[in-house]
Amino acid sequence: MAPDTIYVAPLSLVESTIEDAKVSHLVTLINGETLVPTPLSITPDRHLRLDMNDICEPITGLVLPCEEHVADLVQFALDWDREAPLLIRGLVPPGAHDCRSRDDRARRDRRGRASVRTLRPARGLIDG
Repeated sequence: MAPDTIYVAPLSLVESTIEDAKVSHLVTLINGETLVPTPLSITPDRHLRLDMNDICEPITGLVLPCEEHVADLVQFALDWDREAPLLIRGLVPPGAHDCRSRDDRARRDRRGRASVRTLRPARGLIDG
């Protein structure tokens, strides 16, 4: 895969995706209570952790995604050198908001196994 590829994977496939794709940058989207360490192959300055909950309206005790999260993600993408892929982990696919098992949140292939999505940034979108 090209070095400017963005992978989106569930937590269960992070280590294998990092190894297989030679990922250099990591974005973790997860609630603040879940402790997910930075993998050893990713330096801390190349790991953006955005602590938030998967909610669309404010709920007491939970963190609503906000403009600051978006700004941090955009800046991280702008700082990414695109010499190796970037991985986003912890996303919930559309329609999976009621799932509680991380593996159940993952997109499934035809055999029911968790799978990884790949994306390519549109030219000019990150280039500025």
